[in-house]
Amino acid sequence: MNPKDLKLKQGVLKFLAKTDEEKRKKLLEEKLKRDNLLNLRRQDRKTSGKVSRMMKLTKSANKSCMADADDCLNESLAKQG
Repeated sequence: MNPKDLKLKQGVLKFLAKTDEEKRKKLLEEKLKRDNLLNLRRQDRKTSGKVSRMMKLTKSANKSCMADADDCLNESLAKQG
């Protein structure tokens, strides 16, 4: 093997190692960013309260609609039979 080929192989290996390191750093930064955003979401009690109130409101509205639908169904069945 001549020294030029050996030097070329070392350069390629260095390049591959550098790209792998960059990928790892990028993935780590994305994970830290995502974790930070999730922590901020957990800390924001005002918005979580709004979300829970909206869920309760929607749930109660759905229950009342279902009750009205049952009443309508029962009335129509009573009229038929």
